[in-house]
Amino acid sequence: MMNTTMICLVSKEPMPNLRPILCKTPNFGINRVILIVSDKMEKVAEGLEKVLKRNNIDVDIHKIDNAYDYIDMSSNFSKLINSIECKAVVNITGGTKIMSLALFNVARNIEKVDDIIYVRNDNHKSVKLKGDSEEFNIDAKMSLDDILDAHNYEQDNPSSFKPDEKQLDFSLMLLKEYYDKPDIIALLNKVSYSESSSKKNIKVYFEDSRITENDLKKLNDILKKAKEAKLLEEHEYYLLFPTKNKRKFVCGGWLEIAVEEVIREIQKEDKNLIEDIKVGVHIRDRNEMDVLVSRSKGLAVIECKTATYKSKPGRREIDVMKQIIKEQQNYGGLTTLNILVSINKIKNKHALKYAEREGIKIIDAGKLANLKEHLIEYLK
Repeated sequence: MMNTTMICLVSKEPMPNLRPILCKTPNFGINRVILIVSDKMEKVAEGLEKVLKRNNIDVDIHKIDNAYDYIDMSSNFSKLINSIECKAVVNITGGTKIMSLALFNVARNIEKVDDIIYVRNDNHKSVKLKGDSEEFNIDAKMSLDDILDAHNYEQDNPSSFKPDEKQLDFSLMLLKEYYDKPDIIALLNKVSYSESSSKKNIKVYFEDSRITENDLKKLNDILKKAKEAKLLEEHEYYLLFPTKNKRKFVCGGWLEIAVEEVIREIQKEDKNLIEDIKVGVHIRDRNEMDVLVSRSKGLAVIECKTATYKSKPGRREIDVMKQIIKEQQNYGGLTTLNILVSINKIKNKHALKYAEREGIKIIDAGKLANLKEHLIEYLK
């Protein structure tokens, strides 16, 4: 395929630039990128440049003085495109509206411009604007480092705790056998969350919690398996967690690992669907993200919840939905797929309407029995 230069208008959201450049279907054959940058967008351009160079694509930064001077930009863009020796693809998605208009009007009259594209912000598709308007899918090959670096997100050092095979089996056991027993999971959370460096008098705690004998038996079965997996030490009168990370694993972290394992199984079955997976991603100055998945259509962010929703009726569910949108859209733009995996059922109608309006997919309570099938449906 002939070498192609892509010209992009850089704006706050980098994904409409990055995805067409790394697009494999269709393959534009991009080997060089020119980023048109205003003063306010230099930081975004730095992130894009880092990612593109890592993907062996040459990058040039083309700065403009005034993002609102149509006449000056038209002349500037004309000279820029005509200086390119190979064919060009122009992406007019970013920048100010005047930047986009000026670049479009110049590019449509230059023969070496093979395509002019615009990336829609409401789905994963793009539109060709030169000749007959044609909509097409963008299937890009991006690692999670590509996505996070493009946003200039600094990843903190991940947890040193990596579950071994027995600990992984423990998490899958909880998912398989206790997905429909939220009260037991809530009790497990309380036992592990309240554990500190001091020894916990487990008998007194159970008496104060007023749990049923049947629930106590189930909890003891879970604690026994956790002990076998070396996640905790169980003594006659107290529990002791060897490390903080193991306590966090028992107190809900197991669900993230179980979801990750299911996704890796999906990845093995369909290698074209999922590019990259990360769990417990720490971004400096932002919340920890439970599970991140890079797929051909973009980023998927999965929030895993084992906690109950017991504050003001419905308030906790709505708060969870709003937090998902506030944090997750920052990681991959408006086309980010947001999924909530919850042991407890989302019942509040306002929370459900909010989730539907914002495109949040929910896999909760009984739906967890078919977690793999639901994930495949949403990730596609």
